[in-house]
Amino acid sequence: MKAVSIVKAILFSLLGLALGLFGLVFLFSDLGPGETLAHRYTVTVLFNLVCGLVIGLFNARVWAISGVVAWAGILIALRGLAAGPALWPEMLTVAAVSPLPAFTGGYLGALIIRKRVFRRLFRRGTEPPRGNS
Repeated sequence: MKAVSIVKAILFSLLGLALGLFGLVFLFSDLGPGETLAHRYTVTVLFNLVCGLVIGLFNARVWAISGVVAWAGILIALRGLAAGPALWPEMLTVAAVSPLPAFTGGYLGALIIRKRVFRRLFRRGTEPPRGNS
C-alpha cells in the first residue's frame, strides 16, 4: 500500500470516528416529543448507510473502515448486553442497526467506484456501451 493510501485510510478512519459521535447522539439521547423508537432507528440506519457510502466512494480499497462509523452503537449494545437479559432484545437491535448499514454503505460505495457506475450512467454521446455483447 502506498503512503498516500495509508494517509487516506487514516483520515477516513478519523472521519468515521467523528461521525460516530452523531451515532452516539442518535442512540443514547432521549426521544424527542412525538418521536418514536422506530423513527430513531430509521434515522440511525440511514445516517450509517450514507456515511458508509461516502467512505466507500472515496476510499474503495479499504471500504471496511466504514464500519468505524458504528463504534458508538456497538459500545452501547455491549454495555446493554452486559447489564442483563432484560435488555437483550433492544441491545441486539442496536447492535444490528449500527454496523450493518455502515458496512453495507461502504461496500456499495466501493462497488460503485470499482464498476464505474457513474461514468456509465452519465456517458456523453450516443455510442453504445462497450462490453460483451
